[in-house]
Amino acid sequence: MIVNKVFKIILLFSVTSRIYCAPVDEQERRKIIGRVADPLPTNPIDPGIPGPYQATEPAEYTLPDVLLFGVANPVEMRAVVVGPKSASGLRPLVLFLHGRASNCYTPNLDDPNDHTQGTSSEEWPCPAGKLLFPSFRGYLKTQTLLATHGFVTVSISSNGINAQDTNSTNTALFQKVAARSALVRLHLSHWASWSVDERPQAPSAVQGVPPPNMARVMLVGHSKGGEGINRAAIDSLIPPVSDDPVIKTAPSWQIRGMLFIAPQAIGQNPVPNVPSVVVLPGCDGDLIDLEGQIYIDGLRGVDKGLALHSSLFVVNASHPYFNSEWPQISTHTPACDPTNPQNRLLTRAQQEATLASYASAASRLFLESDDTVRPLIDGSGFRAASASSAGSVTVVSHAIGANRVSFIDALETLQVNGAGGKLCDAIATPTSTTSCDLGQSPHQVQFQSVVPEKGRYMVQATWDQPSQIITVRRPYPTSIAGSESIAMRIIVKAATVGVRVEAFILDASGHRATLGTFALNGLPSTAPAGAPNWAQEVRLSLTGVTAAGVDLNQVYTLELVPQAPTSGGIWLLDAWGWRSGTPDPQIVTLPRLDLGDMTVKEGGTETTSYSYSIPITGSGTGQVRVFTIDPGTELATDAVVSVLPGMTSVEVPILSAGNNIPGDTRGYAIAAKAMQGVMVGDPVGSLTIQDDDA
Repeated sequence: MIVNKVFKIILLFSVTSRIYCAPVDEQERRKIIGRVADPLPTNPIDPGIPGPYQATEPAEYTLPDVLLFGVANPVEMRAVVVGPKSASGLRPLVLFLHGRASNCYTPNLDDPNDHTQGTSSEEWPCPAGKLLFPSFRGYLKTQTLLATHGFVTVSISSNGINAQDTNSTNTALFQKVAARSALVRLHLSHWASWSVDERPQAPSAVQGVPPPNMARVMLVGHSKGGEGINRAAIDSLIPPVSDDPVIKTAPSWQIRGMLFIAPQAIGQNPVPNVPSVVVLPGCDGDLIDLEGQIYIDGLRGVDKGLALHSSLFVVNASHPYFNSEWPQISTHTPACDPTNPQNRLLTRAQQEATLASYASAASRLFLESDDTVRPLIDGSGFRAASASSAGSVTVVSHAIGANRVSFIDALETLQVNGAGGKLCDAIATPTSTTSCDLGQSPHQVQFQSVVPEKGRYMVQATWDQPSQIITVRRPYPTSIAGSESIAMRIIVKAATVGVRVEAFILDASGHRATLGTFALNGLPSTAPAGAPNWAQEVRLSLTGVTAAGVDLNQVYTLELVPQAPTSGGIWLLDAWGWRSGTPDPQIVTLPRLDLGDMTVKEGGTETTSYSYSIPITGSGTGQVRVFTIDPGTELATDAVVSVLPGMTSVEVPILSAGNNIPGDTRGYAIAAKAMQGVMVGDPVGSLTIQDDDA
């Protein structure tokens, strides 16, 4: 797997094993949450077991090549299809998009299944004597399982884009993200036509499966394909103003779910309101910062909060082995040390079985509203036994959204008190006194060159003796009435053992009740890549809290009281009122902002306020945070900009001092993130102040 980055801080870490807060007897749960359980209890319904249908044999289609915006040479329109035999009616559609690996290979005349000879990653089109590297066939095990459950599946090839994705500039990188979106949507537009009107003209591979229900589509993206499907979902809700000319029709499909596999996330602009699952491999040797976690964390407060957004941590999994065609790990040092038996990487067969089981869970939940599989992916602490069919595998989950209501979110308005408590900055300058003393974490991946990044916080609770109270208070009371538990996402530093913390909840009148005690061990450090400081989900029952006098309509404060060890620390990402079930996500179209490049004349020697304009597509109310990186200090400042109905653009003022020095052209990098009620398509841009001195 080959990735490229720009303006990124690479955070090295991995994991070798996992100790999880497992469900226990309900009476015990009220006292202690977080007992070690490995393996986790099995979910009563296992979506990894084949369903009632027989899957068709894989069949391929090839359409004429297309020239996409942002790439110099036409790219292929090729895909492999697997579906259910004898299934009646329209069937949900699942589309796969692979990432960047080899693009061409030299065939082995003695072994047609050998794709390892003469591989290349930048040749395009493939020269004479070489064939297309079949990355798109790498998910056939998952496609086949989904087909037995009644889903039509198609995995598309994107080698032509990948081969031309070699430029490290921001503009070029995001052009390729947009090109992947266009490729996905072009295939979807064909499937929409083949569903009814043009079915007689459809390729035989398509006619061999039931017609698709284009109102129920799920996208699956691996690595660079992950960012591609995220952009495709955004573009399907509101196409960009300057859309790729190959897209000739408005979207006639609805994306109902997303599955990200070790995804790239250089734009950090997750699509709101569309349910999603992110799979993070604990031994990812390519995207080693596990930046895909932002597809979960980046949606807090942005969307309605009804869509489930889940993160799955697969212990000892690698980046390439989710794709059966990608090469063996032998040419680079993996994140887990293969010489240590306890750190041994999962096999390709183990990862394929794991992906198939959890992709089936996501498909059934998002496309068929099958709530019986939700406990596998929503932090409830259950496992799919089928994921271990090729050998024991541990998968951990945490989530936000669905039937959660916000209790504590790490916003700057929180009041954190106590000797070891503070609201800390997840992205801070090296000399900052407000930074989180955590080390490397997938919850702290830097956004472009934005440092510091306002708006990303955690609650740090450290202690040097037990029973020191850390108090976390909201700016105003809120209601969690109807919730069954408090669900918290908590990080314990890697290699820490025996952390025990009692939690209390208080209402606006000061009534106080214990929630119970949770016990956590940190994930072990793993040479050579460092520490996996990934949040584990803890749930504390609310049973008995009302009887103690706490008004759940007016909850105000969370107290954390450490019990062990003598000194230590935890980092709280958020706390929610949780109850079971999965509501309708209410997927809606939000106003969209796209950043671009602007050039203005310098003018005089005085300080001038330049207006950077961001166009808006669609209408609605929301907020966006816009960052400006000073070319001199390389530090970011931010502005929160409101979007109101009827606005066609927002203006961001940028102050710059003029001068009479010839050749002093200055460039300001601009980046944006949705805060609430908006989407961001192109997340980066620039303002160039062109020197006009002779």
